[in-house]
Amino acid sequence: MNGSATTILGTLTIACVIANAGVAVADFSRARFVLANSAEVGVA
Repeated sequence: MNGSATTILGTLTIACVIANAGVAVADFSRARFVLANSAEVGVA
């Protein structure tokens, strides 16, 4: 792989990690929109 592809893949990986961390924070803080979505689809 060349340096450009490695940079792009590294950037996308970091973006995914940040997005997943944001979702985890919302889940653990019991954010209203998370609770509303869970109730709407029948997940306790």
